[in-house]
Amino acid sequence: MEEYEDRVARLRQAMAAEDLDALLIYGGPTDQGYVRWISNFPTFFGYTFVLLGRQGDPILVTNSVMHSEPMHTQIWTTWIKDIRWGHHPATVRKAENITDFVRDGLAELGCLGGKVGLVGERGVTHWMMTDLVGRLGATQMVPATGLFVHTKRIRSPREIEYLRQAAQQASRGLDAVMDQVRPGLSEYELAGAAAQAIFAAGAQELAFPPAVTAGPRTGLKHSYPTGRKVEEGDMFFVDLGAVCQGYLSDVCRTFVVGRPDATQRKMQETALLMEESFIAHARPGARICDLQRLCEDIAAKAGYADYYYPTGIGHGIATSIAEIPVLFPDNEAQLEAGMTFALEPMIVVEGLGSSVYEDVILVAENGAEPLSDARKVIAC
Repeated sequence: MEEYEDRVARLRQAMAAEDLDALLIYGGPTDQGYVRWISNFPTFFGYTFVLLGRQGDPILVTNSVMHSEPMHTQIWTTWIKDIRWGHHPATVRKAENITDFVRDGLAELGCLGGKVGLVGERGVTHWMMTDLVGRLGATQMVPATGLFVHTKRIRSPREIEYLRQAAQQASRGLDAVMDQVRPGLSEYELAGAAAQAIFAAGAQELAFPPAVTAGPRTGLKHSYPTGRKVEEGDMFFVDLGAVCQGYLSDVCRTFVVGRPDATQRKMQETALLMEESFIAHARPGARICDLQRLCEDIAAKAGYADYYYPTGIGHGIATSIAEIPVLFPDNEAQLEAGMTFALEPMIVVEGLGSSVYEDVILVAENGAEPLSDARKVIAC
């Protein structure tokens, strides 16, 4: 509870700096992370808004309700005391419109007609946004996702521990695939082994559908597993994520099944060198653009300039799969202690395969610390 109260206080400080009367924080199945961070409520079904004013208790509004009973969709997990729930439109003939609850809540907070920051605005559906605009009258709604993610960009010790657990849970899935892979096994079988290991390690759920592919299709990277049987000499791609207390991980390994040829080995060694070099130079104050160029130079020197993905080097990660820091080219922002990100500099050759090692990384006071711990190999 003390961490929740600190989050509320930090958001209110940021709201005051931007002259916002309230935040309207949205969460849905495609991105639960904003609502989860401020309320601990997982919106895996339906839609949720958290209303946070400058004063007063936050209000949670949701139609993430199954069987006409909010307890069946984990409403008891939230830290917020003031809960307003309605039936989901797909479950009853005449469902309450939760935008009415939003309007009433903002009125009670004294913010109706004021300046309200909308968090997660890109995920709000068209009909819901139309309803909000129609019901909130003279209320001025402005985008506030940037304010929100900037406020939460530095992870607390408790958050780091959850991220570490999620990263290591997913790592057990990677290890299981590397332990069991052999010619004749299908992608389905290996995906099942990965999922079993992740849940056995204590994960609450998978962070995203597992990508488990072998052969030329690894050049397409994120693909669902199929019944294709692994063959000797295949390049193999496995990308997994786990969830621990709402915190996500995203880890990946590629390897060759059996003896790699010279091209495969060079691709693997280049990908490994890029990741290890980035980690060695990442520390508070390091500019993201400089670290990106470091990887780009390694790829170019190895002859892979045309196969290196500068926009795919990684992404911040915590309760959402893409957060601050944003690891795009030419970003002159500096890393800060307490930031976490998934690092994945990659070489991708369509028709041949992918080479990438991905780990969850913590920016510590004196450098970068991988939170994931799956082994790194060239071949299995």
